[in-house]
Amino acid sequence: MPDHNDPVVYKQLGQTYGEQLEILSVTLKDKIQSDSDWYVDCDYKLDIVDYWESPENVFIWLKNLGLTPLRNRVEEFCKLAAGSNQLFYDSVTKCQQVVHNVVSKKAHEINLSFYETAMCHSMLLEHYNVSHVDCKLLHAPPTNTNHLIEILP
Repeated sequence: MPDHNDPVVYKQLGQTYGEQLEILSVTLKDKIQSDSDWYVDCDYKLDIVDYWESPENVFIWLKNLGLTPLRNRVEEFCKLAAGSNQLFYDSVTKCQQVVHNVVSKKAHEINLSFYETAMCHSMLLEHYNVSHVDCKLLHAPPTNTNHLIEILP
């Protein structure tokens, strides 16, 4: 997950800001709604919660894979993973609040990264049960919930 609003994130293929936003938004929506997961056929499964609640489970999981993990390295990695998971959780919570305010037509300033904007866009598509082609394109990063309200059909 990009942790800053780096223009490189959305200027990779030459499309406009809005087009790149729609690509990521629709991809996020498709991934969330997909019934299949890439890991379902793994011999050993690891719950992401283990990274912050039980580094010991991660250690055992690595040993079951035939590796020889160093306990302190596993604990350090788990702290990093937990920090990343917390950032993602905070980002989702922030987006849920923005979407709630857009749906309620409450205008206020917002400061979203490109990824967070795509997440909000995806959540709005889901909430209103519309396709991205039914919405207007954003031409610049939104700085107010009104910018998101205005693109909806």
